[in-house]
Amino acid sequence: MKIRLSAPVELENHLPYDFKYRIYDKNARKDWVNFLRKGGLIPVHFVKLSHLLLMSIDMQDTPFKASEFSIITSNSQEDFRRESKIICRDEEDLPLNLCLHYFKIPDSGGALRITVYSPYVILNKTGLGIQIKSKSLLSKAKTAAGQKFLTDSNDTDRQKALPF
Repeated sequence: MKIRLSAPVELENHLPYDFKYRIYDKNARKDWVNFLRKGGLIPVHFVKLSHLLLMSIDMQDTPFKASEFSIITSNSQEDFRRESKIICRDEEDLPLNLCLHYFKIPDSGGALRITVYSPYVILNKTGLGIQIKSKSLLSKAKTAAGQKFLTDSNDTDRQKALPF
């Protein structure tokens, strides 16, 4: 007989920044806050997958505010669905859409690994300033989130990747 112990949720950070995450259990009305380093993976033992769980992240040392809550598990599939995006806003209230990937861990009794990642990362190695804009079908081009942080910086030799 084999016994395998596993956390019900594992949280993985694929962003180029450390972040604080907050998980709220709506059924138990409990709130947990912890810290996750970039590239890190942390088991979350204190949650029940049968409850409605919400998650928010707050990236450290960035111009972004804490994100809105996203549903990561639901007790009834008809009422609430798991969300695949988590939205952070910068100081100018521009949205940064980060993605959530759910992976069911095999042979674990239903445990989940939730990965937070940026759908794209732009590395500027030209040494020149760039400005990224987004354009939808019926609107004019808008500056992408987080760029005020780049233009106000005095450090032009920064090698840090910034998600847009």
